[in-house]
Amino acid sequence: MGRSLGLKPKPLEYVSPSRVAKLEACFLQVVFDATPRYRGKKFLGPRARLGAACHALLARITRGELAGIPRAEWRSKLEHLWNEEIAEEERLSQESPLEEHFGPARRWPGYAIQKARAMRKAQVILERRLQARSWTGRTWAERSYQAYQGRLRGRADVVYWSGEYAEIQDYKTGSIYERQEQGDNVLKSHYRKQILLYAAMRHDSTGIWPASGHIVSLTGDRESVDIDPAESEREVEVALELLERFNAQVSREHNSYALTSPSPEACRFCGYKAYCEPFWIRVSSDWGCSKNVAVDGLVIGVLTHVMADWTIQIQVRRGNVHQGVYQVCGSRRVELEEGQRLRAINLMHGETEEPTVLVATDYTELWTESLMKNYIDVE
Repeated sequence: MGRSLGLKPKPLEYVSPSRVAKLEACFLQVVFDATPRYRGKKFLGPRARLGAACHALLARITRGELAGIPRAEWRSKLEHLWNEEIAEEERLSQESPLEEHFGPARRWPGYAIQKARAMRKAQVILERRLQARSWTGRTWAERSYQAYQGRLRGRADVVYWSGEYAEIQDYKTGSIYERQEQGDNVLKSHYRKQILLYAAMRHDSTGIWPASGHIVSLTGDRESVDIDPAESEREVEVALELLERFNAQVSREHNSYALTSPSPEACRFCGYKAYCEPFWIRVSSDWGCSKNVAVDGLVIGVLTHVMADWTIQIQVRRGNVHQGVYQVCGSRRVELEEGQRLRAINLMHGETEEPTVLVATDYTELWTESLMKNYIDVE
């Protein structure tokens, strides 16, 4: 599993607000993202796919796709748009050997509540569009910017402006908060940076600073960001410096693995770590994290395998747990045999106090060596 993945890193023409966080975390994640055969094959799962469908629906509404439609027809039209977006995510999920076990989208965990939230938010947007007819300003959905000689580019979800007044709004389908050590919830720092970068791009393009920005979640949470021009310009400097560092390192390094920066923070939610050898070299039990257990080892026993329920023993060689023999159990259809090499991502510790019992959930990635070879097509 440690063979070359055939990555051929190339310099980037520009950086976007959303890409800045990935550059800060790990250059190799950006290389994977820029490589089609990996970008389109990483595990996403229902949560991310539902989020993508929600975001796509809101984008279509914001662009005015239902403009002029009578209020009485909103619900049926929104149902139609939702079905289109969710059908595409369902198709992609069913094409993935890692996700096909999730089945039809209507059975995905969280489907009903995410759909309800998306519908409610879409109707709020439609109501605002009706109210805005008497407003003298303009609304621009998915406003694209190319700023700083084209080195900084991005697309803001919504920009409202009238004369020299403007504000930026960005939708997020998941939680917009992160917990501090003191226990307080604050706006995620990279979301704040994104708003400041959009503000700087608008100023570079128009000469006018937006008055404010807003991060809005499907759950109704809304956080405002005051635009400080000096702070925005500092974020631009950081973004462009990251772009220069990435391009310089790509031009200098012949081994793509030299671009990686494995750490608990950078790797925890990375969708590429199953086949990222630097991760497996660096990861250790010191990394911790009870809900994101990653192990690499050999199946040494199949204890039960009745219908879709199974329990195996695996000799763990590497991972964020101690080496040794672990018992792993799951409840979905999968073929596991003694002697197989296995990498499992996103396992959880069992509810017992026994630390060597691990549980595979719907969100666990199970990679056999044959799947690594056939699915990822390593060279």
